[in-house]
Amino acid sequence: EQQLCSLWHQRKMALQLEQEKDTGKRQPGSNMHQLQGTKQYSTERSGTLFKKSSGLRKVWQKRRCTISNGYLTISHSMLSHPPAKLNLLTCQVKPNMDDKKCFDLVSHNHTFRFQAEDEQDCVGWVSILSSSKERALNLAFGKPQRGAGSSWEGLTRAIIEVRDMPGNGEFCDCSAPDPSWLSINLGILMCSECSRIHREMGMHIQSLSLDRLETSELLLARNIGNSGFNDVMEATLHNVSLKPTVHSDVAFRKNFITSKYVEKKYAKRGPAAQCSILPGAVKDKDIFSLLQAYAENVDLSEPVLAPLQEPGETILHLAVLLSDQTSLHIVDFLVQNSRSLEVQTEEGNTPLHYCCSHNKPECVRLLLLAKANTTITNKAGETPLDIARRMRHPLCEKLLLQAQSNQFNPHVHVEYKRWLGQDDMFESDEDLDEKVRS
Repeated sequence: EQQLCSLWHQRKMALQLEQEKDTGKRQPGSNMHQLQGTKQYSTERSGTLFKKSSGLRKVWQKRRCTISNGYLTISHSMLSHPPAKLNLLTCQVKPNMDDKKCFDLVSHNHTFRFQAEDEQDCVGWVSILSSSKERALNLAFGKPQRGAGSSWEGLTRAIIEVRDMPGNGEFCDCSAPDPSWLSINLGILMCSECSRIHREMGMHIQSLSLDRLETSELLLARNIGNSGFNDVMEATLHNVSLKPTVHSDVAFRKNFITSKYVEKKYAKRGPAAQCSILPGAVKDKDIFSLLQAYAENVDLSEPVLAPLQEPGETILHLAVLLSDQTSLHIVDFLVQNSRSLEVQTEEGNTPLHYCCSHNKPECVRLLLLAKANTTITNKAGETPLDIARRMRHPLCEKLLLQAQSNQFNPHVHVEYKRWLGQDDMFESDEDLDEKVRS
């Protein structure tokens, strides 16, 4: 709250200074655009901008951009890459005085330059960016504590992100348009016909439009998406006639789905599936390396070779230890796909014990959502609840008490923040080509 207040006052002072400068400089009849939203523009917009790359060549790259809910979302040139996002609360929007078609977005450590179609289009983008930032700041300043409103806005934003993920305009199995059924444990969208087959096979399926969802159920969908999933699970599928279409019958669909998801027939396999790379994948928040291990049937419940705290730790124990708000999707993937919820270290600690020892309430929520056993004791005779009480971690204690009294809400909101790798977004296509060649 103190940071928000500081940001609010800094913004007001900056605007006042700019207005004072503009008053002295502006000639009669001039129309200097102010960094405030105008009534002519809203707080949301989608369209195309050119972004100057940060590589050595400094080239302009065409990008699909969307302003929504206080974020600027920018598509990647490679469709298999998820779009990148800039939080407008942490950026300043500045028109470029030398080129009226350009504007800068200034973060704490970088300046990003964009070019619009013409001067009027640039004014529109700058105004909407400023209005969206102002609205986000007002919401944050007026609601510093998380409540129903902020949870609902976070859910709405998450669903928009999921629908905008690469490849999510069609189902990754039969290419049916506008899929609206979500696989919670794999993070993909599917059509209603195929969703019935997946549900029969035990997959956790929910509707984006009909079911009550929460942000915890969208963690994987916000980070995997249909294109990224198929890059792994259909890596060796070169004959597209093997895939069903929207006109295929149930038997054909079921045969393909069984081959792809149960037998993992089309996934690329290395000479030897190794667990040794998994700790690095967790540390780097590399969801696709974990998905590749899943595709190769690596036993994700096996103890890791180099435990961080106790012998016998699984990759899920490590994910809990290393977790923060930007890595909850990694924890969630392992919770749902590693079969290690009840695996104990040599000291008898399950991943839930680790959550309570290290005060990881968001991880507790994810494990309880997967129905983790709360009564297992370690060698010291302690349950996770005992540890939460001894360590004085009240939120972990509260969640465990709710679970034990059957009052735990299965529609769990989690405080998740998207993590951007250093080169995820502002890397030129030429730089990517150099990496591929090297």
